Amino acid sequence: MPVFFILLWLLLPDGPPADADQDSLPDEFEDRILQVFRPKFHVSRTDCDVLPSEFEPGAKAPKSVARNGAIYGQVFPLATTGRSGFFLEVHYLHLWKQDCGRAGHALDAEHVSALLTAPAIDAPVHDWKAVYWYAAAHEDTLCDAGNGARAESLDAERKGPHVWLSHGKHASYLTLELCKVRGCGGDLCRDMVLAPEGPLINLGEWDHLRNGATWVRGGPWSMKPKFQPDFTPAALAMFDGLGPEGSGSVNSSLAPVKAVMMAGGEAAGGVQTAGQQTDKALQKADRHATSALDQAASSTGNALSRALRSTGRSLKKAAEATGLK
Repeated sequence: MPVFFILLWLLLPDGPPADADQDSLPDEFEDRILQVFRPKFHVSRTDCDVLPSEFEPGAKAPKSVARNGAIYGQVFPLATTGRSGFFLEVHYLHLWKQDCGRAGHALDAEHVSALLTAPAIDAPVHDWKAVYWYAAAHEDTLCDAGNGARAESLDAERKGPHVWLSHGKHASYLTLELCKVRGCGGDLCRDMVLAPEGPLINLGEWDHLRNGATWVRGGPWSMKPKFQPDFTPAALAMFDGLGPEGSGSVNSSLAPVKAVMMAGGEAAGGVQTAGQQTDKALQKADRHATSALDQAASSTGNALSRALRSTGRSLKKAAEATGLK
């Protein structure tokens, strides 16, 4: 255990500080970090799901008990190479009962994360500062629009940034402007208001969950990847490529951060639009073809009817001529 925490342990009459998730960071320290760097989330006033949900502790599957703006957090040490100082990765998950945008579905998990640094791993909370922020948007899909920025460009080195959540889809954006152009064109940030701060609940680690968060392992969503590092070596290389201020081009050079280029997202939008247009064209062609076939069948039927009537009259005359009745 780091020196600072050992000293704290020696000063406490009740023994070592609790570390329920067994990641070497005391629970109290993690909770304070989460509070200090908590982002300010902006949501649509007309979002059908209203606010992020709080879920029933101890449940085997996720069950929303309140749409109260609850945010779930996670803090863990992050090993890096070739960088001075020590690092923590902090996750803030906003979890929703319903995605009610295009191709909506039950349960929606999005998140924001920060890379924090300090001179020592056992540094007190006030010595930690954010280096980078990452906001997930349609993560690991064709329309992935994850966006990142230098903390200083967001005025979020010692506190959390403002984050905008798209209407119905809840994709996370570090600027309002990004929300208008990302996500295959399906994201809108309209009539936005600052969300009230609900409970802030530490999830712990996947193998050692805290606060009854057993429900993260159930349901149709895939939550395990949310517990994995966002600031991988490849992602850090992309963040390092930002300009000195990193604000004028927030994430334009890493859209998204996780190796899916913005062009892919735009292409996806184009494919979707083309698909819709093709579908309409096929439907129109089908209607025309059906109409043409109906007309042909009608014409053929009329011709056959006329031919049969004519044949019948000819046979009748032939029969009369031969004396057959």
